[in-house]
Amino acid sequence: MIEVKSETDRLRPLREKMLEYIEQGAQLGWLINPENKTVEVFRPNAETQKHVDISQIEGEGPVAGFLLELTYVWDPLAD
Repeated sequence: MIEVKSETDRLRPLREKMLEYIEQGAQLGWLINPENKTVEVFRPNAETQKHVDISQIEGEGPVAGFLLELTYVWDPLAD
């Protein structure tokens, strides 16, 4: 599951939604916040991890091998 925070979204409801997805069986969730260039990683039975100002994030488990390039998320007008 990937959720990208918009300017009008609040973080608390988004985090609650991510936890609900995990409780319902999702194996991996990424909450991406372009405003502060963070990715919060949600997994079952694990603490949430926070990555700051990374250029990419690699999938694991059910999406192993998937690589999400974040350059255009952080800066949509980047070349």
